[in-house]
Amino acid sequence: MISSQQMRAARGYLDWTRADLAALAKVNVGTIKNIEDGAVQPHAETLEAIERVFRQHNIEFLANGGVCPRDNTLRVITEGDPYLQLLDDVFATLKDAPRAEVLFCFVRNELSSTAVIESDLRLRRMGIRFRSLIEEGDRFMLYPPREYRCLPSRFFHNNTQVIYGGKFATMILDPDTGKDASAIIISNPHMAAAQRKLFNALWDQGTKPAGKSTAPRTYD
Repeated sequence: MISSQQMRAARGYLDWTRADLAALAKVNVGTIKNIEDGAVQPHAETLEAIERVFRQHNIEFLANGGVCPRDNTLRVITEGDPYLQLLDDVFATLKDAPRAEVLFCFVRNELSSTAVIESDLRLRRMGIRFRSLIEEGDRFMLYPPREYRCLPSRFFHNNTQVIYGGKFATMILDPDTGKDASAIIISNPHMAAAQRKLFNALWDQGTKPAGKSTAPRTYD
């Protein structure tokens, strides 16, 4: 299990506050403080959740008690809910960039789980702006219609891609179930910039949604 010193060092590498770590590990901020201060003997499950979050963000814990960052050019997520973990990475990447923008290509809001919506709203509360490319005729929009453009069905493929900061991510679907099986995140500003240009070209060619959203609840 990781030590309190390793926790502090890992946060330092990532430039995370205790609140950042707590949000991603889904524990209380007070729990993080107490562990780092040595005030409590944490449950194994809590330490495992914290260590898992750090490893997901390319932090390696050494046998000698040290900490070092791994090469994070390519990250593949295959465990748990890959899309939720991708949204966690969006949060960690943009937490210090209010008014940043996240671009979602080939999305269906109707498939968003409650947990996905909660992760979206966490980003939106930070001031992060969204734009999404959806299929023509799809009026199930969770957010204001101005944030959407519609693509002709012949060009639409339900395989979500996300562009944020200097990163480009794509979901990989299970061919048998059609559900998200993994996520690939590439940290490369040049690739992200190229994908952003492609997104904007599609956005300019897309059409505005026709009519109001059919979602039972929408969010600003």
